[in-house]
Amino acid sequence: RFINFMFATSKDNHFINMLNNKDSELYKRWYYLYNNYDYILEKCHGEITIKKVISILETEIYDIDRKIITPDCYVLNNNDFLENIILGNIGRENDEVLNSVVETYKEMKKRNESSIPYVEGSIQKGYKYQTMKFDDYRLFELGYKAGCCFRPLGIGHKHLLHAALCRNGRILLIYDSSNNLAAFCPTKRNGNVLIVNSIEFINKDFGNVRDSIIDAFFQCIEEIVNISKQSDEPIDLVCIGRNSYLKPKVTRFPDEYITPTIYEKDDEIYKNTDEYHKSLDVIYKVIGFQYENIKKGDPNVSYMDPRPIIKYCNFMGATDEEREQALNNINAVRYANSTIEEQNDFKSLQFGFRYCIYNKDWYIFKAFDGNIYGEYLEYDKRALTEYNVALQELQEKKDEDIKLIKRFKK
Repeated sequence: RFINFMFATSKDNHFINMLNNKDSELYKRWYYLYNNYDYILEKCHGEITIKKVISILETEIYDIDRKIITPDCYVLNNNDFLENIILGNIGRENDEVLNSVVETYKEMKKRNESSIPYVEGSIQKGYKYQTMKFDDYRLFELGYKAGCCFRPLGIGHKHLLHAALCRNGRILLIYDSSNNLAAFCPTKRNGNVLIVNSIEFINKDFGNVRDSIIDAFFQCIEEIVNISKQSDEPIDLVCIGRNSYLKPKVTRFPDEYITPTIYEKDDEIYKNTDEYHKSLDVIYKVIGFQYENIKKGDPNVSYMDPRPIIKYCNFMGATDEEREQALNNINAVRYANSTIEEQNDFKSLQFGFRYCIYNKDWYIFKAFDGNIYGEYLEYDKRALTEYNVALQELQEKKDEDIKLIKRFKK
């Protein structure tokens, strides 16, 4: 029956089509159809079609309820990401882990500043470094990729929350010359001290690439320190956990001084996350800095991530991918701005647009009814500035009869 379906007709040969599209769900998971043919036949009400099969593969291949993913967290509805979350789950129900990811990600999207600056750059060998952006959902799969405890609801869950939500926590990313993730480093700031938990390698058989990763890591640290020097509260000392299995050249933190740990060590959310760096080694120390000048506390400095590029979508001439991206963004902002009652009866918009201008936290679109609809989220003040500028440019068009309706309600 499987063979008959795959070779249904000479005109529409699913087997040949599958081989010609190795990115398709059918190519990746044809075995699920083979092993569960009766179940899928029942789900298709006795008539299997390729469209139905693809839908089932996309939604049921994993033992997980995708309805947990709300419209404002649509980026999580990604097969490869969900697979990593499930494979990285140790001892919990998959839905429980996904629910934790969704709730944490909602809070991540509200975050707009940190005491640790955003940096990005590269070294001569082609390796790149970057501070992970506040709303980068890949944070949740880092632990599984590196084979460490930094996982949702895992042993390192509070470390993950500190990096995701606390203004004094961030993740440093290192990419190899092929732009593949090579390592990540959870970091925490306490006053004028930056503490790196460890350098977690994605491929433990790092061999010849060790020096390149270390070089990129150290250059990233130097750039963070240099940016901080432009403020009234610079970073004077950078340390790494002594138990980190790999690190650059270090000196031992002096035993006669109390080791600095994270500022939030007694906070209920981040409690006991200082366990991994009660013993430290020194990576970087400003020339002339004395250890008695360590200043602990929540730094009175604030750094924001760079804004994404504003996007435009003409729905009549756009590709399916461009339309989907615009619609996902519109519905994400609408959902996030809705009351609980509205969210319970939320309906995603799918059609009726002429064009749309948007960014991750605002949108303005013109509908076929002639009206302009728009709204923004208030977490980042720059969103309102972009929104107002875009709206003004629309209003200055002589061929546009602008009638702004703040929110689209249906």
